[in-house]
Amino acid sequence: MGTAEDEETTRVVVVGEGLNCLGAVRSLERAGMHALAVTTTRRCVVAWSRHAHRVALLPSLEGRALVDGLKALGSEFAERPLLMLGGDRQVAAVNEARAELEPLFRLGLPAQQTVRTLAPALLGLTLGFQTILFGLFKSLLGVRLSTRPSALEEM
Repeated sequence: MGTAEDEETTRVVVVGEGLNCLGAVRSLERAGMHALAVTTTRRCVVAWSRHAHRVALLPSLEGRALVDGLKALGSEFAERPLLMLGGDRQVAAVNEARAELEPLFRLGLPAQQTVRTLAPALLGLTLGFQTILFGLFKSLLGVRLSTRPSALEEM
């Protein structure tokens, strides 16, 4: 698939074909990080971007096909790259297959049950976007939803 240099320098795997994934790939490149874009086609903005260090094509970006494809990709890396997910279906598939993917990737997801609980309640925002927000609040502001459930009501 890629060269030995690709596997050594890839630090982030971005899954998705939309503009949010394009923004992630571009930002990572500006920060000096190599991103592997995972898509189903080369005919999408992420795959066309010069900022994607490498593009891997999978038959589907949801369900078992996504999990199996990520497992195959993950086995190529010497160090576990961060896995960035661009949409709800990717978050749902990875959340359910954590045990298989955590040895291969660093997942930036809240606890498995938290994702299951919040998923139906996130009207108007994608779960992928909400996951990013959760990570930002947790890392930048120190908010722990598990110990302070009223934090959501205060926002």
